[in-house]
Parts: sequence; C-alpha cells; structure tokens
Amino acid sequence: MKKKTLACVMSAAVLSAMCLVGVSGCGAKQVAATVEGTEIAEETITNDIQNMRASNDLEDEEAWKEYLTQNGYTVESLREEAIDAYVKKELIKKAAAENEVTVEDSSVQAMVDQMKANYEDDKAWQQALSSANMTEDQYKDNIRASMLQQSLMEKVIKEEEPSKDDLLMYAKIYSSYSWDGAKKSSHILFDASDEKTAKDVLKQINDGKIGFAKAAKKYSKDTGSAEDGGNVGWDCLNSFVSEYTDALDKLKKDQVSDLVKSQYGFHIIKCTDVYNAPKELTKVSQLPDEMVDFLKNQVSSYNRESKFEEWLEKYKEEASVEIADMPEDLPYYVALEEDSADEAGDEDADDAAAAGDGETGADETADGSAEKADSKEESK
Repeated sequence: MKKKTLACVMSAAVLSAMCLVGVSGCGAKQVAATVEGTEIAEETITNDIQNMRASNDLEDEEAWKEYLTQNGYTVESLREEAIDAYVKKELIKKAAAENEVTVEDSSVQAMVDQMKANYEDDKAWQQALSSANMTEDQYKDNIRASMLQQSLMEKVIKEEEPSKDDLLMYAKIYSSYSWDGAKKSSHILFDASDEKTAKDVLKQINDGKIGFAKAAKKYSKDTGSAEDGGNVGWDCLNSFVSEYTDALDKLKKDQVSDLVKSQYGFHIIKCTDVYNAPKELTKVSQLPDEMVDFLKNQVSSYNRESKFEEWLEKYKEEASVEIADMPEDLPYYVALEEDSADEAGDEDADDAAAAGDGETGADETADGSAEKADSKEESK
C-alpha cells in the first residue's frame, strides 16, 4: 500500500458541486482503472484508503509510514491492491450476469437486519456504521457483493469432499494447538427476573430429583438447545459470553455449576465432555464427531474458495482491464525510506554513468589523436 500527503483546499463535495453547475476549469474525473468499459474513479480508491487510515488511527504520517513498512507495502502496491478489489468486484458482476446468478433485495435486507439485531437500538447501529466510515447503503452494497460472489462460486465451482490427507493435516494442527482441553457443555437458561425458579431447579438437579437434560427440556428459555437437553456444543467451536466461559473453565466433566448470571439471564451449566489431544493423532476418527464435521466444512470451503480465486484470475486475464498510472500528490502518499534510497541510488547511477561517458570520450579522443599522429608519420 502507498500513501502521499495532499493539502486539498476544496472538499470533494464542493468540487463536485462546482463541476455539476458547469464551472469552468473543472476537468474530467480521474480514472484509476477501466474494466470492460466500466470506469473506477481514482477518488473511489482514495476514499477507501483514507477511510482505512481513519478507522485504524493511521492519519499521522509517521504512523502511516510505519504501517506501510511493517506490512510490506509501498504506496503504489497499496493502490494496486485497492484497485484490484474493485476490478474483481466488477468482473464478478459481469460473470454473475453471464451465469444468470442474481441476489434478491429481500435476501440482502435480511442479512442487514440480522446484523442490526446485534445492536441495542438504531442509534447504536448508526454509531457502528459511522465508526467504520460507512453508510447503511454502502454496507448493503458490500453485503450484496459478498452474496453475489458466494452464489457465483457455488455456480461455477463444484463442491468436493476434502481428501483424507487434507483432513488429517488440519486435524493435527487444530488438535494440538487449539482444541486440546476443549470442553463441551449444556445449559439451562432462566429469565433474569426468575432467579427463584433457577435456584429451585438447581437444587433438584443437585439432589438427584431431576436429570439435567430433562430439566433443560422443561425449564430452559433457550429453545434452540432445550430439545437437545441443553447441548450447546464445544467451546472451541462456538462463542459464549465471558461469564459462561469463565464458569465452564472451572468445571470438570459431569460437574454442574452454581447459577451464572449474564446479559441473557441465569444459566445452570454442565460440562458434558472434555477433549484431551492424543500424543500422536494418526486418524481423524480420534476427534469428536462435531470437530470432524467442522474440519470437513472448513477444508471444503477453503478448497472451493482457492479454486474460485484461480477461476477468477483466468477470467480476469481474458477481460479488458486497463490500470491508469498513479497520479501525483495523492492524499495518502508518503515517501518511504526505500523510496528515498532508490532515488539516491538512481542519482548515483546517473552520476556514475556521466563520469563513465566522460572517460570514454577521453579515450576516444586519445585514440583519434594517435591515429592522426600515425597518418602524419606515414605521409612523411
């Protein structure tokens, strides 16, 4: 990624307004790339990079330089990467149309509503969008693009079962580094206002008057897990609130917790299993079934995405794509140390070349004088 510092007197909004009313001196917009006749504005690329900087507190020039250097970017390569994302987005639209792949507005809205449901109210949702320097319409566009890509991938790339070798390779990695000591659990959830019932049910469980699974089916407000005896699966494959995780960490297999209060209410938690990784994993069947299913989905998804990237690259090679040279004085531009070193090296090379040319000229003059001297001797 690359960056330059540009002091802009006018805001982009003011400049656009002036152009719309036909103020003289307003030139055509700068184009970063053209994809099958569709132009990608340089301003679009600049805005994306500037928004990324703002979101990551990289507006300070030194912090920006450090980020670029540490991540192996130059201003040019950063711009190229940003442009490439838009190029692929346009090509996916074209390929989707060719393959009769569409995304319904209702599906996009459902995804947006699902995300919004994670926030307390619309104000909190709008604040989250603002912190990401994004409007809700822009978020919808991103969701649509993601869904379109997923649908296109499913159309052009056939899903295949992962090989046993691939599964075993990933199983060894997860088993040793992520899953060793993982715990499986079930819970019974009560409303925050119903602590009395929660205490009574806990006492019945501890006294052996009711089984945990039966109590979950009868009392739990988490209807999704209640029918399965309160089963919520392995902690390494799911995300739980911190209060739940902290309580589960203290439980051994078959132990039941005291009441645990979280934002969802009161939980009674039972640790139903613990996974201890073997010293040597030689076959996938040594893992619990849920972990095997997770691996199959992950590896299959990874392989499919890799094949789709290869497919998209070939599609891109056959498409008409033109990338414009990077303009001067982009607002995200900064001179990196390697740029300065390259410039200094170029200057030294120029000086050396000039000196070399001088030496060659002197040699030629000397040779010419010698030839003239020889001619004079012969004439004598």
